Amino acid sequence: MQSKTPTKQTIQPTIGSKIFQIILKNTSLNNAVIVADKLRKVVEQELKTIKDQTITISLGVTQVINGDTTDSIYTIIDIETTGGKFNEEKITEIAIFKLSKNGNISKYHKLINPEKKIQPFVEKLTGLNNKMLENKPVFSEISKEINSFTKGCVFVAHNVKFDYRVLKKEFSRIGVKFQRDLLCTIELSKIVFPEMKSYSLGKLVSNLGIEINNRHRADGDAEATLNLFVLLTKNIERDKLNKLICFKNE
Repeated sequence: MQSKTPTKQTIQPTIGSKIFQIILKNTSLNNAVIVADKLRKVVEQELKTIKDQTITISLGVTQVINGDTTDSIYTIIDIETTGGKFNEEKITEIAIFKLSKNGNISKYHKLINPEKKIQPFVEKLTGLNNKMLENKPVFSEISKEINSFTKGCVFVAHNVKFDYRVLKKEFSRIGVKFQRDLLCTIELSKIVFPEMKSYSLGKLVSNLGIEINNRHRADGDAEATLNLFVLLTKNIERDKLNKLICFKNE
């Protein structure tokens, strides 16, 4: 079944908090993400005519198989930052893949206005600059979404200490406690594939035959980490996996 791109005539913008769902049957997760992105662009174009309003558009895509809505247990996360001094970095982009017990996947992706200058070497590495992000939401405007999307799940990342530290710091700046159990795919990879010469994300996934697109961007790196994590969990016993989780007291 082909999904039609939302047209300008079908959009009726309203002011306030509005939540709605679009169900795409027999559609892949990737195609659903494409449709969601096109819808976002159409809505943003319509809302440009509304002045003196603070407008935030949030779109999430969830893949549900046979109607199963089993609670998710892992969120695979990657962030990009401005760079700078330790604990002074600000987030410019975040991507999260939520993996449920039955293998269903949900995605959250957002560009963020850091309200701080991005370091030149980071601009070159990621392609993100302050001009691109000046009209994007600041962290406080989407913090509830991130908190809700990751609640009750193990926080998984490649070099998890970095992503968790920076995200936790962003929450602390707005007076919110953020605490999750942690799992690092670097440490997990060292156990499952001890013969690897490098455990950097790019080299590791390349050696394992995992495709990585949009390198050094949150969505591309997070998706590659997701695919790496799925491969790793297929090659380790559940008990050993659980022992690698750093449990935090809520």
